[in-house]
Amino acid sequence: MKPPATLALVDDDPAVRDLWVRQFTRRHAFTVTGVFADAESALPALLAAPPAIALVDWKLPGPRDGIALIADLKARQPQVRAVLITQHDLDDLPLAALRAGVDGCLLKPDSPALLPERLRAVLAGTCVFSARVMQRLTAQMNASPLARLTPREREVLAGFARGLLAKQVADQLGISETTVKTHKENLVAKLGVQNITEAVARCAGPLR
Repeated sequence: MKPPATLALVDDDPAVRDLWVRQFTRRHAFTVTGVFADAESALPALLAAPPAIALVDWKLPGPRDGIALIADLKARQPQVRAVLITQHDLDDLPLAALRAGVDGCLLKPDSPALLPERLRAVLAGTCVFSARVMQRLTAQMNASPLARLTPREREVLAGFARGLLAKQVADQLGISETTVKTHKENLVAKLGVQNITEAVARCAGPLR
């Protein structure tokens, strides 16, 4: 029989923290090794003794929110599974969460009783997202200027974003310099900009 997975909880609401501790302890699938009210107290402890998984609220007091906490944690302890959870309006949450490296993004109102099961799925290697989060993520990706480009045009743009010349981009992608220039002209037209410099500036965020 496998030992319970270690779990850290980060939420600024003491009632929520108490509920989570009771819920996960009762299921006997997790051992809660840390409970924190903010990112500043959580990060040093999570880096010193990384849990198998961390459940992190998005809106936290202090300079770091949950997304920033996960990004910092993943940068130094990438093996830790991290799930972001929130009850707030999504706004630009999904894409920002993906860039931070989350292993799941859930909404607090969505069947709280299923939370332990969803975290077990994350530990098994599944990225778990609430349906509304996935809908919002799809809308954000479709709204991105990069959604207008073909995969090859994106590769060409990424090469220019790294400061490469057309010939260097061609060599890297295994295509001719003429083809690179054609892709460059096409993507500039699709993005409605004057030149490749403006194209890179417009897509700087999505290209990261």
